[in-house]
Amino acid sequence: MRRLPPLGRIYRALLRYGPSFAVEVAILWAALLAFQLLGYGGRPGFTFGSWSHQLVSIGIAICAMGAGEARFKLYRRVWSVAGINDAIAVGLAVLEATLLITIANWLLPADHRAYRLAVPLLAAPAIVIGIGVFRLLPRLLSSVPRTGKRLLVVARDSGSYTTVKGRHRDNGAGRGESDGDGHPDHR
Repeated sequence: MRRLPPLGRIYRALLRYGPSFAVEVAILWAALLAFQLLGYGGRPGFTFGSWSHQLVSIGIAICAMGAGEARFKLYRRVWSVAGINDAIAVGLAVLEATLLITIANWLLPADHRAYRLAVPLLAAPAIVIGIGVFRLLPRLLSSVPRTGKRLLVVARDSGSYTTVKGRHRDNGAGRGESDGDGHPDHR
C-alpha cells in the first residue's frame, strides 16, 4: 500500500478528525463565553468585547484544546466502546486545556485579556460535562446484545482486513460456534 504524502495525510486527518474537534472547541468556547458573561464576585459580567478579543479567545481555545486532545489522544479512541479510561482522558484533556487557557490569559496584558482570570477555572466543570457527553454519546446510544460476546479488533489500515477476517473464520466465529477465545462453544 502506498503511503500518502504529508499534505495528503494532513488533509485526510482534517476530514476525519476536524469536525469532532470543531465541536469540542465550540463547546469549550461557548462555556467560556457563558461564564465570562455571567460574572462572578458580585460584579456584572463583561460584554463580548471587540472582534480582536474574540479572535484571540478563539485562538487560545483552539490551541489549548488541541494540546489536550493531542496529549491524551482523544482523536484515536473508539468512542462507541468507550469506558472509564476514556472518560478520565476527556476530563484530563479539558483540565490541561483549562490550565493552558488560564496561563495564556494571565500572561496577556490586562487590557487585552480574552477572559477574566477565574473564568476558565470556573467553567471547567461545565466544559468537562459538555465535551464528555459529546464524546461518550456514541457509547450511551449504542445497543449491545446482552448475551453476545463482542470482540473489537483495531487494525492499522484496511490491508489487515483479510487477516482479521481469516482469523475470525478460523476460530469458528463466522459460524457462531466460538466463545471468543478460539475454542468452540459447547453448550
